Amino acid sequence: MIGAVIGDLAAWTWEHDRVCFYERLVSPEAKLSGYGLLPITMWPMINEGGLIHKNRLYVKCGKALSHSSGINVPDDWHIWGQSEYDKPIPFDLKIALIMSAVIDSGYLSEKRQSELDWCSFFHGGKQEYYASMMMTILRRLNEGATKDESISGISEPVFNYYPSGKEHSWHDLLEYTTFAWRCFYYSWDFTSALHNAAKCPANRHLAMMLTGAFAEAMYGCSYSMTKQKFGGNYEMIDFPKSLPNSMSEELYQIQRYERKSRVFFKKNNALTNVERHIWTNIDNPLESYPVNDELNRRLLKAYDTGWEKRYGVYLDNGWFYIYRSHHLLYRFQLSAPDHGVRRVINFQKSNDLHGEIDCIYSVWNALESSWYNNKHNYPYPTSDEPGSEMINHCKYFRGETQCPKQYEGDAKGKFWYGEKMFVETNQDLQKWMMYGDKIRKQIDNKKRTLSKKYSRETFGIILYIETLFSKWCPHDNMDWIYEY
Repeated sequence: MIGAVIGDLAAWTWEHDRVCFYERLVSPEAKLSGYGLLPITMWPMINEGGLIHKNRLYVKCGKALSHSSGINVPDDWHIWGQSEYDKPIPFDLKIALIMSAVIDSGYLSEKRQSELDWCSFFHGGKQEYYASMMMTILRRLNEGATKDESISGISEPVFNYYPSGKEHSWHDLLEYTTFAWRCFYYSWDFTSALHNAAKCPANRHLAMMLTGAFAEAMYGCSYSMTKQKFGGNYEMIDFPKSLPNSMSEELYQIQRYERKSRVFFKKNNALTNVERHIWTNIDNPLESYPVNDELNRRLLKAYDTGWEKRYGVYLDNGWFYIYRSHHLLYRFQLSAPDHGVRRVINFQKSNDLHGEIDCIYSVWNALESSWYNNKHNYPYPTSDEPGSEMINHCKYFRGETQCPKQYEGDAKGKFWYGEKMFVETNQDLQKWMMYGDKIRKQIDNKKRTLSKKYSRETFGIILYIETLFSKWCPHDNMDWIYEY
């Protein structure tokens, strides 16, 4: 949703300060229009998950339009907002209402989207029915689909209403959805998509709002990165001072929510160069490394780089890119899942001279052994996800999705697996601690002395591991348990 608002502000900037538009995208003096106001107004109601009442939504939007100091709202929109909503909705306002609802719904689950019949809600016609399919496209893009995957099965008029290059009237909504899709489809980051959309000769605010929504879903919109011919700048996109403080704070909260609840890490947040690269196939160092469902989830979500985690990874249109400090180094794809396992394929190196093979293993280590943020051994966490508190009592398991190679074929591998099962099956730690207290009283002095080396929590986990392997390997000699 933030991308749509930025698209609206960028349209004002293009109309009033062309130099600033190409250098920074959004001017500090930019003013919001009704097209940017409505998705902000609707956001809390659509994302709170309850039943959406038409009258409540209209009242809320009407109040926002009629009390819009410092925001460019057309006179007929303003009048409708003060009319107790008994007057017909102006046609362009009706378009803005349905597109704002559709854009806000782009982050919702498929099940939730299926419950929101926006076309009937706004008494839409055939064009509005087609345009509401944007909601599905946006969800797919937000879940990591490629551009072509996101429109699979979507009615063609949504993204191909008129032949490219043909003159048309700019009276129909599908003209704008098609134009916005093409501006996005032939872009390579958020800024370039809006540079394309600024060429709209008609309702530029609507065109750039829709383009911004598409571009944010795939690229993110925290920064503006311009090509070398426009200065090659990297600028954080901030909201202009002309916005009311309450609205700016709400936008920042939405921005934090979208980032925290992301499915995948978006290229705009990686601050990599927007210029084109030359890619060369090389030997695949991860060819034999399976990517299970959990590792795939982490690979998609990724993390912010920092002093300790200098190399990062992000998804862009079906490719994973490994980067560091504005430099793209390697890229690869994943095969289709086979029984929950994917393989790294099509491994390529860029023409950037900074890439070394160790950076690949650095990314994999970050995804595997230093993912959660509450592990006592890692003062520089990778993920913003809280891991289970029980990990703090584990000696070998550090949240990895697969057994580290140094533990394979050794008792340590059994310990690692046992601790992993303890955490992931959500065992009752207190129960195992109490069982440990009971066992300590029953074992001989030598074993009791050995058991006292461990805390109550750790000893409880050891007993769980012993029970686990005794159950599945009843004939196994359990002497290896003393190697813990």
